[in-house]
Amino acid sequence: MQKNTFHKRLQDFIGYLQISEGHFDRLMQFSNGYTAKMLKDEGSIGSDKLIRIFSKYPELNPTWLLTGRGAMLLDLKKLENQNTTSELEKQILELQAQVQHLQSQKEALMEMLERLK
Repeated sequence: MQKNTFHKRLQDFIGYLQISEGHFDRLMQFSNGYTAKMLKDEGSIGSDKLIRIFSKYPELNPTWLLTGRGAMLLDLKKLENQNTTSELEKQILELQAQVQHLQSQKEALMEMLERLK
């Protein structure tokens, strides 16, 4: 039985996708045979390649792939809801700042109007 290493987990994910290592290389735009050689030799993988994998497969749990902790797959619905909430909170803060700015402008205009009377 293989140890639960990064290489084994990447191999498990490729198996989950039901594609070959060569097909994975093509999808990731890795050089031909890169994944098979890296897995066989238990070689290192560059951060640029990890970024490509996580960008292509947002459902892949980075913590699981790198450390073995957690589930292989993330709950994208839950993440999407969190991101939507986060985006809404950000928009609310931006709108609040705009309201404050407009109130300041209104007060300045009211003062100018009073001086003109």
